[in-house]
Amino acid sequence: MRTLKILMTLPLLATTACSEFGSDYEPILDGPKATTYLSDLESCQDLARGQSFDENTIGATVIGGAVGGGFGHQSGGVTSAEGALIGAVLGLFGGAIDETEQRQSIVRECMKGRRHRVVG
Repeated sequence: MRTLKILMTLPLLATTACSEFGSDYEPILDGPKATTYLSDLESCQDLARGQSFDENTIGATVIGGAVGGGFGHQSGGVTSAEGALIGAVLGLFGGAIDETEQRQSIVRECMKGRRHRVVG
């Protein structure tokens, strides 16, 4: 029962912990920074911060838990609940990595749209 409670709190933790990942990204420029660079960067970071990918992270956590529970049941050394917990945590981290990359991409594309020479 304790493991189930932990599993149920993972999506909530994912949404709060991952909401800022990637939004503070500062892209690499080819050439000098324009006079509007800092204000544009702040605006683009705010745009990225305002995007919600929480359902993707929650989905990855739930799928990871389900798959982990199935493997836990079959692999003798780990119970289904332990396998589900391990799978959910791995899904959570995978979702957080994806969310970070998406927010960084938003910052890069936004800065390109504001005519900054972004290369990475």
